Order: sequence, then structure tokens, then C-alpha cells
Amino acid sequence: MGRKWNSTSPSSWLKQISNYCKKTLSHSTVLLSLTVSAPVPEDIPLSYSSIQFNGSLLKENIFRQPASPEVEAAWDSLGVNYRALIIPSSLAQESGLARDQVKINKKYGSGYPANVEGLHHLHCLNLLRQSLWYNYDYYHKLGEGAFKNEDYIVKFHVSHCLEHTIPSSGKTCLRQASTAKIVTS
Repeated sequence: MGRKWNSTSPSSWLKQISNYCKKTLSHSTVLLSLTVSAPVPEDIPLSYSSIQFNGSLLKENIFRQPASPEVEAAWDSLGVNYRALIIPSSLAQESGLARDQVKINKKYGSGYPANVEGLHHLHCLNLLRQSLWYNYDYYHKLGEGAFKNEDYIVKFHVSHCLEHTIPSSGKTCLRQASTAKIVTS
């Protein structure tokens, strides 16, 4: 299950996460905004670039196209297939974890399973995309990822992702509400 962080130093542990994320996220990943104060960004060399998005209804970019290997590769380049982290027991208290949090059995290495929230949001957005009526059959036939499971589990997974994604989207809409006009081109 995931990657085990073998460090007792929080700074070293964060650098390991940074290196993991750099390997997981491709060079095309863009950090659009940082909304939560966390110690990780200070240990990650950040770079920013501007991207012009075309939000036209009828001009689809690769991320909006129907399911295909090319579309899957584009989404994969964003880091949607990340793996859970394992926080060592020695860092649990410093990481804000309670003693009664879910723990990994000692026979599997112990520690606490954790996810990088931004990557979890991307995973959920991707699963919602994969579950769109025009993509569902493609992913169901592949039988990979969430679609390895029975349909009723996929349903619960998708509804979890919907519930998980809506609050962050809603917060973004409220926080970054714009009065700019959107014109059709």
C-alpha cells in the first residue's frame, strides 16, 4: 500500500514527499493556486507559468475529448494515478493525527495511510469524467482502476468523488467569483 517514508525528520520526510510528487507529476503540471497553508510548499521548488485556457463550448481540448488512450495519457500527466502515502508512526503526532486514526497493520509495515488532498481532488475529477455517460462503457470494459470493482462499488466511489469535489468547487466559485463577462466565440 503506497510508499513508506523512512525518515524521522519532518523536513526530510517532506523532501521525500516533494521528490515523490515531482516524479509523479509531469513537467506539464501547473500549480494554479495554493489555498491551504502547509509545510510542504516550502520544501518543493515551485515554478509558475501562465496558461491561456479556451473555455469555448465547441472547441474541446484533450482533457474534454471522449475516452481514448491519448485522453487517458493527458489525465495521467496531471498525476491522477497517484498512490497513497504512509506517514510513519513516529511522525503521527507531529502530523496532527489522532491515536484512533486508521492505522496500517504492523505486518504491512505500520504507519498511517494518507493522501495529498490536491491529488485526491484530481483523482475524483478524473473519475467523474470517466463516469460520464459517453465514457462509462469504455472504462467499464477496460476494467482498470475504480472499474475493477463491481458496479455498485463504482457507484459508491463516484458518489464519494462527487461529494468530495463539490465542496472544493463551490469554495473556489465563492472565493474566486468573477463579474467578468463570458462571451461566445
